[in-house]
Amino acid sequence: MVRRTGKKRSREEDEDSSSNALAVTAKPVTPKPTDGSRKPIENETSGPPSTGPLPSQLDSFIKHESTVAAKPRDQCAKRPRVSNDKKVETVGSLQREVGKLQRLLNKAEYQRNVKRESAAARQHQFYDRKKVTKELQKVELELAEEGSSLDDEARAQLETKRADLQVDLHYIEHFPPAKPYISIRAVFGKKKAGLSAARSRIREEIHQATLNNTLASLQDQRFQAFVDQRIQESDVPDEQNAPTTQAAPALADNDDFFAI
Repeated sequence: MVRRTGKKRSREEDEDSSSNALAVTAKPVTPKPTDGSRKPIENETSGPPSTGPLPSQLDSFIKHESTVAAKPRDQCAKRPRVSNDKKVETVGSLQREVGKLQRLLNKAEYQRNVKRESAAARQHQFYDRKKVTKELQKVELELAEEGSSLDDEARAQLETKRADLQVDLHYIEHFPPAKPYISIRAVFGKKKAGLSAARSRIREEIHQATLNNTLASLQDQRFQAFVDQRIQESDVPDEQNAPTTQAAPALADNDDFFAI
């Protein structure tokens, strides 16, 4: 009997301890207000406002605003000061870049003029070449057939004429490609004496280059002369640099291909 009562007492004690534990751990239920007021927020007290730290959202907002306001100031502080030597180097580098672009522009403009003038003068150069070649063949045939029967004066005249015709061929082949072509057989009056003088000057230039074996470098010299002319024109007022119409090739009046 004693043993049974002991077991019953232990069970009762266990039930009492479990009920006490549930009563301690249970969360108190906040009563719902009946007067229509809002539900009290958790951890809210009716006492005076807290003097502790600010809420996390407000704190992060203040930090963000202070960071944004400090960015322009930081950028100005981090911007390096350029010394006078550095400024001079910057100006020099810009001038070199401008020089490179100017050279490229001059080269492109020169090539454009070469393409335009070559297309305009191709047909006229073809006819001039045929005429001069026909005259040269005739002179060489006379020297070959009648060379032994000719006197010294006649032979010298034929040889001089042959040399002049060869210079004319060189003139046609190596005429400045960026300039309007001037026909080697054109006859100019007093109004066009400048064209005749320009033709004589170009012919003599090509003849001297042939004698000195400098025909290969003649093209580079012409390009440099073109660049120098552009530099001189850039110093002239704008009204004097007005674009002019393209000049047509200077040809002879009443030109007849078969007339020798």
